[in-house]
Amino acid sequence: MALNIKMIQCYSDLNETVVLDFMPCKEEDYDFIYDFYDQTNTEFLRIFETDYTRLIGPYLQPLFPLRDPITFELQPKFDSCFDQLLSKEDWEKLLDVLTFEALPNVIKKEKYFYESFISWHKKQLGWADMIMIEGNQ
Repeated sequence: MALNIKMIQCYSDLNETVVLDFMPCKEEDYDFIYDFYDQTNTEFLRIFETDYTRLIGPYLQPLFPLRDPITFELQPKFDSCFDQLLSKEDWEKLLDVLTFEALPNVIKKEKYFYESFISWHKKQLGWADMIMIEGNQ
C-alpha cells in the first residue's frame, strides 16, 4: 500500500532530498508506528528542509528541552537527524506560537504554508496523543 503523504512547501524545491515527516499516533500505536501507517493509510505531513529551517525551526527550537512522552528522556534540542516525539501538549504550545506570533507577521507567500501546517496539526491532534518528527538526514 502506498503511504498517504501530504506535502506542503513555500520556499523549498520539490527536488530537495532532506525532508521532515510529521507522523501522528496514539500512545499504544507508537511501538509499531510504521506498521500502523502501512495498515491504516493514515495521512502524515512532509515538509522540506528549507521550509523547516526558515519557517518552523525558529519557533520549535525555543520550546526545547522537552520530555519524550514515551521514555520521559530529556530531549535537549531538536535534532533533525533523529526521531523526535512531541506530546499533544507540546504541539499545542507550538501551534499557539505559530498562530499568534508567526502568522500575523508573515508575508503573503508564507501564509498558505503556515495555515496548512497549523490546520493539519490541529486536525491530527483531535485524535492523536503525540506526533513524531522523523528526519532523513
